[in-house]
Amino acid sequence: MKMKSFIDFLGKYDPVKNANLQKVPFAAIVKKYKLPDNAVDFLGHAVALYTNDSFLKQPASAVIEKILLYRNSMGGYGDTPFIYPVYGLAGIPEGFSRKCALFGGTFMLNQPVEKFEFD
Repeated sequence: MKMKSFIDFLGKYDPVKNANLQKVPFAAIVKKYKLPDNAVDFLGHAVALYTNDSFLKQPASAVIEKILLYRNSMGGYGDTPFIYPVYGLAGIPEGFSRKCALFGGTFMLNQPVEKFEFD
């Protein structure tokens, strides 16, 4: 139930309305929602991709943005929010080239840049 309350908060999170969270450490959010240690470890390490517990001292808004990035990436590349585990290293430039093509660009590897054109 505690995790559900936190997830509900994330669903309604607005960086403009919650600008005060830039001054609050993420540990305060953990305390407010009474999240268990294993949920905090999962959110910080597996979802927000912090390699140590420094995320607890980071501004809550920064950690929440990383959690939301993970959530928004789910399903974008299959069953995982990450390109690498599904497609290997070749999937990274392919992903960039697909994104470039969506916006009408051409993505070429190993070619010198001759000029930039801006509209």
